[in-house]
Amino acid sequence: MFGTGNLENKGDCIMINVRYNYLIEDDKDLMDSKYDIENRVDPDSSSKTLYEDVKTVFFANDNPEVLRQKYKNNPEFYTLVLHDNGIRLISTDYIGPSVHWAQSSEFTEDEIRDFLRESRTIGGHVAWERGSNIPYKVNTARGGEDGLYDRIDLTLLLLKIYKNSSDLNSFSKAANALLPEKCYESKRWEGMYNAFSASSWLNNHGFDDYCSKFMLYGSFVDEKDNVILMADIYPILPNDYHSYAKNVVEAIGKRNAQINKEVKKQAF
Repeated sequence: MFGTGNLENKGDCIMINVRYNYLIEDDKDLMDSKYDIENRVDPDSSSKTLYEDVKTVFFANDNPEVLRQKYKNNPEFYTLVLHDNGIRLISTDYIGPSVHWAQSSEFTEDEIRDFLRESRTIGGHVAWERGSNIPYKVNTARGGEDGLYDRIDLTLLLLKIYKNSSDLNSFSKAANALLPEKCYESKRWEGMYNAFSASSWLNNHGFDDYCSKFMLYGSFVDEKDNVILMADIYPILPNDYHSYAKNVVEAIGKRNAQINKEVKKQAF
């Protein structure tokens, strides 16, 4: 049942090292001051260990393959391949604090290294559908100034709204209702709606299915399917990014504990 990657047998049970950091491909807790933040390589494309772990922890019943691929003149990247009524490609997605927005919020390099030690573990990643046949992708739509500034809490909140919406108009209306009076969004919501709609894999899963699959309960979502906000909904880019980063890192720690617990269960 368990493949390669960052899992090992310990007596009668399977263990995953939730302290393993995919940025440095090392199971040590330390990312010292020599680590070059600016020249980091994104594990979401480069780390085979991350993809093997995501395959084993979250896709154990789907029997996917981990493959290295290349698209046109772009660098090679890893992907998960699901054989589910055809071929689906799955990409991992980092959900921790953004280095870019931390820098714009005047974090020191040591503060950034501190949160990367925690957030670039297995608990700091989910997955979405990818592929050249998909015109809009969730992990792209939720980034940047036109998206959600990479906020996973708002991504999940909008996914929940999407699952209860009949069309873009009802989706946008429900999303705007979360904002302060006279604050409205259009392109931001449209981008997320299009990305959710474009993924047939995602549309085969309910909100609770997605949260269960990726073990988000107890950390990012409560037992009543309420998304746990890491900062105020508005402004989308939190005014206090230090507080936001702290809350996300704490949630990732809780999720890591849950992942460790669930992996042990699967071994029996």
